Order: sequence, then structure tokens, then C-alpha cells
Amino acid sequence: MSVSANGGTPPYKYAWKKDGQPVDGQTTDTFSKPGAQSADAGKYTCVVTDSAEKAQSVTSVECTVTVSAAAG
Repeated sequence: MSVSANGGTPPYKYAWKKDGQPVDGQTTDTFSKPGAQSADAGKYTCVVTDSAEKAQSVTSVECTVTVSAAAG
């Protein structure tokens, strides 16, 4: 999944959260989780912060992710 930011002062910093807790290693505008497991299901958001001297942040709309078992 991904987010798009505009306005403010680029470059932007991205901090993804799952169920309100930070997700380690996810610091770009695109969240990727190869080999996702059922434990990865949850509610995800991304906090985007600009680079202004008085930085401003905005939080994305929440996205609910479900993980289904692979067929076979």
C-alpha cells in the first residue's frame, strides 16, 4: 500500500503504524510486507512529516489489512 503527500516542505518522512504501534523498517511512501502472515493483519496508518523548521505531520486514513492463506 502507499500514500501520497503534497504541500508543506519536502522531503517528507514516513512512519507506518499497525494498530497504533510503529512498524520497524517501513520509512518510505510505500509499505511492503513480502510473505505476510496472519499476525500482520490489522489496521495500518502512515504519519507523514514535512521538513519545515516547525515540522507539520498528518496521519493517513486507516487501512484494514487482512491476510488469507495461500491456495494449495
